[in-house]
Amino acid sequence: EKFINVPIINSNNESSPCTAIAGIMTMLETKKDIKNLKVVIAGDLNIEDYVTVGFTGLIETVDALGGVEVEILEEEIRHLNNYQISMVGTSSDGKTFTATEGKDYIAVTHAGRQTLNGLQATAYCRVRQVGDDFMRAQRQRDVLTAIMEKAKQASPATLNKILDKV
Repeated sequence: EKFINVPIINSNNESSPCTAIAGIMTMLETKKDIKNLKVVIAGDLNIEDYVTVGFTGLIETVDALGGVEVEILEEEIRHLNNYQISMVGTSSDGKTFTATEGKDYIAVTHAGRQTLNGLQATAYCRVRQVGDDFMRAQRQRDVLTAIMEKAKQASPATLNKILDKV
């Protein structure tokens, strides 16, 4: 995530929460500030079409496709499962969450290539504690690529079901 100035909020904020708070149109209005990032962008950024999908939409999409196949590293397992718990669990303090394995979530128990359900895939995308932000972005790309591959093989009825939910 990069920091950019958002005129409506008039402060610096991370781009993902900024989008959630101010909306995509505000993000598009800040495209001139994108040049201030330490990323070289050739030409102007001209975004005309976009799609936003929250955690629930991602979970439902992956589940509707019957899961996605992803390579899980041993050191990702604990964090992936903790994110699952934080997404479906209950908490009295907002910091410590509890959930029942097998009922609320299905724990990932081994490394290697495997099919993840929607909650697992979403939790996998959220892992920040293994590697750097580039690895996290790679995990997100891996899930999106797996979704696209599964969608290519899906029936029109399944794709319509996904579109209706998302």
